[in-house]
Amino acid sequence: MEPNLAFRLAFLISYILLIVIRGFYTKKTPFARKSRKERFEDIKREGLPSAVVFLGMFWIQMIVALFYVLDMQLISWSYFLLPLEIRVLGVFLGIVSILCVLWVHRTLASSFSATLEVYEDHQLVTAGPYARVRHPLYSAHTLFNAGMVLVSVNWILFLFLVIGMPFTYWRLLEEEKMLIEQFGDEYRKYIRQTGRLFPKLRQNRSSN
Repeated sequence: MEPNLAFRLAFLISYILLIVIRGFYTKKTPFARKSRKERFEDIKREGLPSAVVFLGMFWIQMIVALFYVLDMQLISWSYFLLPLEIRVLGVFLGIVSILCVLWVHRTLASSFSATLEVYEDHQLVTAGPYARVRHPLYSAHTLFNAGMVLVSVNWILFLFLVIGMPFTYWRLLEEEKMLIEQFGDEYRKYIRQTGRLFPKLRQNRSSN
């Protein structure tokens, strides 16, 4: 098989697997049972401008991804060169990140929400990937997007990866504020023992 065709197939399969996993587990959460109006209200509470940026970036990214899979010449100017081995590394990063997303969702179960909120009788999850990292889903998605940039060798997807980082960081900071309000000292202790996006090299086991 011609290498570029193989990479396009790997890219397509990776996106399909990610979307299927996210969709399957999201449907099992209280968020999925909300009406469209309730979901929109949740988005508004997070800040409509940020939501618009996120959604806009998501759909443009999906269009570019589709153009890449279909090998459309419209974006031929946006490709750059990488060694074959680096592109294979991108496929590997995609596989690892998809497995991480699956692990996160299986750990969170019905505690997952697509918006920043806590449910009634919400429990702080500290098992599985959350034992060492507070935001493993953000880490996995960033890793996935980086892998797909290497696979597609596309500057537009790289640009979206870079632009999305500060918005992702802002959102996880807002999530931490929300969880501190909900869980107080329990979450502050959890912060001391874990890394935000990557595991701490040394964990602080102190209960103070």
